[in-house]
Parts: sequence; C-alpha cells; structure tokens
Amino acid sequence: MSAPSTTAWVQRWRQAVLESRSGIFFSLFRLCCRIVSFLYRGITTLRQWMYRAGLLRTHAAPSRVISVGNIAVGGTGKTPLVSLMADRLTRDGLRPAILTRGYGRRSSDMVFLPDETAGWERAGDEPLMLSAMLPSVPIVVSADRLAAAQAAWDRFQPHVYLLDDGMQHLRVRRDLEIVVIDTSCPLQQERIFPAGRLREPLTALRRADLFFLTRTEQSDRTREVSEFLRRYHPRAAQVHSIFRPYALRKLPGGEQRELESLSNQPVLAFSGIGNPEALESSLKTSGACLVGRRHFPDHHPYTRRDIDCIEKLAKDVNARMIVTTEKDAVRLENIDRCSIPFLALLVRIEITSGADTFWRTVTGGS
Repeated sequence: MSAPSTTAWVQRWRQAVLESRSGIFFSLFRLCCRIVSFLYRGITTLRQWMYRAGLLRTHAAPSRVISVGNIAVGGTGKTPLVSLMADRLTRDGLRPAILTRGYGRRSSDMVFLPDETAGWERAGDEPLMLSAMLPSVPIVVSADRLAAAQAAWDRFQPHVYLLDDGMQHLRVRRDLEIVVIDTSCPLQQERIFPAGRLREPLTALRRADLFFLTRTEQSDRTREVSEFLRRYHPRAAQVHSIFRPYALRKLPGGEQRELESLSNQPVLAFSGIGNPEALESSLKTSGACLVGRRHFPDHHPYTRRDIDCIEKLAKDVNARMIVTTEKDAVRLENIDRCSIPFLALLVRIEITSGADTFWRTVTGGS
C-alpha cells in the first residue's frame, strides 16, 4: 500500500483538528499534533526571545518597511490587503515594492515580477496574482526577504516596502506591523500548530501596531474578536473591513462577466486556499445557488485528473457554472476543453471602519 499523499494528510489534519472528528484514529492523531505543538511552541518562544535579547539580529532595509501578516495558518486576506495598499500608495505618487516568499512555488531562485516568462511554479500563485492586479508595481519573490529588499533597492529604489506575510519574518526590521485577523475564524480557543491554527503564541499579538479585521460581513463575532484583541494589545489601532465580490472572470481568456449572472444559478465551488468557506459564503451572498463544493489543500497544484474530477462532480450535481478564486485560477491549466464554464470570482477589500486612521498610518502621516 502506498503512503498517503500530502492532500490526504492535510484532509486528515483538517478533520481531526478543525472539525474535531471522533474515533480512535483521529484521537491519536490529535494527541500527536499536541505533542508536536508543545515542541513547536518552545521553538517559536525561544526564537522570539533570541531576537529580543539581540542574540539574533534584525536588519534595516534601505526604505520604510510595512509588514502585513497574521498569527494563524490559513487565508485571512493578507494578499488582497497588500494589493489595496500598493494601489493606494502608487496613486499617492509613491513607489512601493512588494517582497514575498511565494509559498508553494517549485523554485528557490529570486524572481522579479512582472515577468511574462515566470509561471506559478517558479514565482508562486499569490505573487502572480498580485502582478496581474498591479502591473506597474515591482514584486520580488524570495525566501530571503532581506536580500530581496536590497535587490529591489538596487533596481527600483522604492519609497516603501510591503512585506507580504511578514509577521514571523523577524530578520527584517519593520516600521509598521499590520496583523490581519479573520473575524470568521476566532482565535480565542486556538492552539499552536499543528494542534491548532496558530503560528505562534497569542502573546505575539503585542507586536502589532495595527489590527486589520477582515470578513466582518461573514461573522457575528466581530465585537467579541475586537474586545479580545484589545485585552491583548489595547494601544493597537483597529480597522474593520469586508470582502465585496464585484465581477466574474471567464477562464481561460479573462473576459469579465457581471456578478448578476450568478443569480439563482446552480454553482459548484472549488478552491485550494486556507479558508475555502469564504468563497462559498461570497457566492451565496452574490445570489448563487451552491449545489456542490470541493476543497483542496492551500496552493494545490491542479492536474488534469483534478479538472476531470471537478467537472464530473459539477455534472453530477447539475451545476451550470464552476467557480473558484483568483488565486486558484493562476494554477489552472487545460480547462478550455471543459463543457461547463470555469470562472473566477473577483473580490475586493472595502474598509468599513477606521479608514482615515489606516491610510494615515500606512502613508506615514501623523
């Protein structure tokens, strides 16, 4: 018998930890996760102490650094927020540069975007998505964010760096720490990964200068989350936001369709993102009739077999459309022969509370 695939292990982790499935196997799996979690907590706590004590050094970049990160695994909206900030900074006459690791890519070399020759395997799906949204903004993809900052300076002399997913990347000194919190996935009872979703202990929230709360339209616990964050760090500003779908994009090709075309249509949703329920909630609020769903691990590399399985499932549930995210669309190939249309749901962040404070802080105003 072959060993379980990465996809299978991720699914079992979700079932055991996030869904709390019963049974001997899942109970033992959770116990193993808690043992590893205890060790991981010790490592992250030691690492933070070494930076505070000066045993590990932080390094200044040539320009101002704004870190956008989170404390939990899974999608919170970091990348769309980076896109929103880069667009605003550009319109204000500043030159931003985005530094990102490109998680999930199959290459380790430094990549500069835009680059028409770079696919997602080399650059990563999120950097490619950002580059399509922001064709005039340089993006440097590298696990070594400090080297990326220097390379960006040598080529572009940016006024400000946006450090995508930078909260745990302590080697680069930052001028502003923005921590993104998904209010639809509260942190209060979470454990350290892999026993839960936390990347580091909740005490790390005290490093934040600003909390950016997302998906408040999908949560009835926003006030509770806000009060919880104030107990941990009362001096950090808080900004509230929603994700608003605004259009669909035909795949492949890029032709845009009105959001109203979803109304009362039977739709199959699929995604390989950290929070797949977010896509499904957005489709429902847009008027779609969700008749099926399929979840893949975050950054999943779609194969022809995956596409065939998705299309078969869509036919089985009589779906007229197959809808995914912009991030997933970057990793899709060979869908032009499918009999059911594939579309990407286009979503933007809208700030609903604290916009003045947020933009004044981001642009460096007093």
